[in-house]
Amino acid sequence: MDNSRDSRKILKEFNAIRKWALFLSVIGLIAAVSFAVTGLFTGIFLSVFNVDDPAQGFPAWLSFLIIFLLFLLLLLPVIFLFRFSRFTSTAVRTNDEGIMHKAVRNLKTHYLTLGILVIVILVLYFLFLILTMIST
Repeated sequence: MDNSRDSRKILKEFNAIRKWALFLSVIGLIAAVSFAVTGLFTGIFLSVFNVDDPAQGFPAWLSFLIIFLLFLLLLLPVIFLFRFSRFTSTAVRTNDEGIMHKAVRNLKTHYLTLGILVIVILVLYFLFLILTMIST
């Protein structure tokens, strides 16, 4: 097979991947925004009922801060996945190798951020598990 036909097949496969990446990034954006809105309403709810008494749990501002930071962490991989989809669309349309390189770099960064998030979540899970077993 010649390089031109191989290149067209690869671009066709990337175009199919791009469509699913766009779909997943839109769903991820909706989930992240709904998470942020839920956090905002939780912060408002906690501040209205004045649960800043230390005996009653977390202060409202700390809950809001944690939810906001989690929102940013959830948003990062979604942004990179969306950028992959956008750059891939342009690269398939124009057959530009430089733009395709940007697309693949964004996909790599998407998986890198997801991997780091999974590692952080696993470490926190095992830390809380150990702390729970020690405290009992």
